Amino acid sequence: MNTSKLTLLLVMGNCLLLTNCKEATKEIAKPDIVISGSETEFPLISSFAEEFENANKLSISVSGGGSNTGMRDLMKGEIDIANSSRVISESEMNTLKEKNVKWAQVIVGSDAIAIVTNRAFQIGSLSLSQLSAIFSGKVSNWKDVGGPDRPIHSYGRNFNSGTHDYMKHRLNINNFKSAMNEYETYAEIIANVKKDKGAIGYVSLSCLEKNVPKKYETIHIVNVLLETENDFSPFDEEAINSGEYPLIRPLFQYYDAANTNSWIKKFIEFETSEKATALLKQNGYFPINVFHKQINSVKASL
Repeated sequence: MNTSKLTLLLVMGNCLLLTNCKEATKEIAKPDIVISGSETEFPLISSFAEEFENANKLSISVSGGGSNTGMRDLMKGEIDIANSSRVISESEMNTLKEKNVKWAQVIVGSDAIAIVTNRAFQIGSLSLSQLSAIFSGKVSNWKDVGGPDRPIHSYGRNFNSGTHDYMKHRLNINNFKSAMNEYETYAEIIANVKKDKGAIGYVSLSCLEKNVPKKYETIHIVNVLLETENDFSPFDEEAINSGEYPLIRPLFQYYDAANTNSWIKKFIEFETSEKATALLKQNGYFPINVFHKQINSVKASL
């Protein structure tokens, strides 16, 4: 090979290397809003984000991981908004205060928790005290709550989940039983309840709407009651809206009210607008009520 050809090849090679290096070092555009947290809220907030992105030509990153993950990310300053299916804890408040974060909260919707069993075993209803005894391990056989002589196998979310914390609080128990089967997602709970004839689990109603379209074919949904009142189904929208169904909770978002990102305020205003109500219902959630709106007017420092 002559010298001129060799020189040409070297020059071309250097150009390719320089081009590739420049492309490799190009900074990936950061999303306009970064959100993480509750698996319960993930489908809903993703739906909100898609609608808002299309209308405003911006980028929103939404990820799950559980309410505890979202709150940790917010405390680290890694995200703009934390999705949480449970209220902020005192220790989280203190940490945010130490970091000079002026935290604010907003309720964007509400969600019902459904109690499910295997299709082969259908118990009509359970009270909150019976559920407390089952999930704490005080009762370990179905015969003790009106069922057959069969061991109870309980299924729920893991420690990162806000639903995990909510159920402990709602059932007034310190800890779930040691043999509790805990999973990261609701889909895993449903899959295992389908296979286990002794199973009982708790899942978000929004998850049932998406994963069990024929609600009574593959799993059984148990009605829930307070001690001396009527039992209700999580599919009873009237009971949900009136608050008579015992397992319903608000869905929160937490953020730094001092954040200068103007898109955060606009996005939260969209999430709590009438336009977002249709998206809530489409995804199996319930709109905020008058009480939630009152809380938002006091707590949300927009």
